[in-house]
Amino acid sequence: SFRRGFWRQTRKDQIKARQGRFMGFYFLFFLTYLTCTGLITWAWMSLGDISMRDSDLFMASLTISAIIALLPNGIILATFGGVLPAAAIGEKLSLRDARLIARTTFGTTLKRLAIGSFGVPAVLFVAVLVLQSVLSPSSDDYHPINLLAHLIFKGIGLLAIHFTAVALSLGLREGEKN
Repeated sequence: SFRRGFWRQTRKDQIKARQGRFMGFYFLFFLTYLTCTGLITWAWMSLGDISMRDSDLFMASLTISAIIALLPNGIILATFGGVLPAAAIGEKLSLRDARLIARTTFGTTLKRLAIGSFGVPAVLFVAVLVLQSVLSPSSDDYHPINLLAHLIFKGIGLLAIHFTAVALSLGLREGEKN
């Protein structure tokens, strides 16, 4: 089997085989998310007559577009995202095979992505933002409370990445069983 042969390779060959395929699929999904965000931002700016000269309004529309783009990206990840954990362990899983596996796990994986990768981090982000606005006495970016909040925001981002990895790995594992 491929897995037994994979573990017999030298460590350097294992890393080389996994890394290239994984990074290729990761870049593909990242590019898909950027494309969704770009299209939504373009539509938003066209309909709302928003100019890049108004930087606050442009940044607000870009942020809202990035949040809206999470929905199609979540659907794409729930459908094809099984290739990421498969590539990470060295399996050669195609996008077609990932879609076939996702037929049985799509709903569960999408729910895990919505709750773990978006819901929990969004609630934590709002909670920290509210606490920061209450506890921080000034608008000084270098105030200890603001620095702590900044570190916590980074941690929340990492948490979302970990939840995504777990959701995709569980989806692949459950799909392979079925």
